Amino acid sequence: MEALQLGLVNWLATTIVVESALLEPVRVRVERRWPRLGYLLDCHLCTGTWVGFALAAAFRRHPGVAGFVFDALLYKAIGHLVLDVVATAAALRRRWSIAGHPSTVSAPPVPKPVPLIDQLLGPLFGGRHP
Repeated sequence: MEALQLGLVNWLATTIVVESALLEPVRVRVERRWPRLGYLLDCHLCTGTWVGFALAAAFRRHPGVAGFVFDALLYKAIGHLVLDVVATAAALRRRWSIAGHPSTVSAPPVPKPVPLIDQLLGPLFGGRHP
């Protein structure tokens, strides 16, 4: 359970660093002065990995270097999984929204079945058979 909690902390901390308006001036300033470091602050994978190592250093669960690396990558993996789930849910919500109301979600419309005769002869006669 602790690993799940620390994975959620990883996701939230990474999202704050990479996407928040609060830290945008810092990201822009760092990117201008040190472009490679700026790239790391714009990348979920990069920032999340370093956040995972920081969490592993703060909350040691397994002994040794291998345990430390395992914990760091576990927290990163859980955080990135949450990121992907949230991004997928947001994309589906945008795709299924009705008439510009993003808070309303519905299933996509089911296309009307096309009769077989129209499928076969339609191209010959401009869409409908004679």
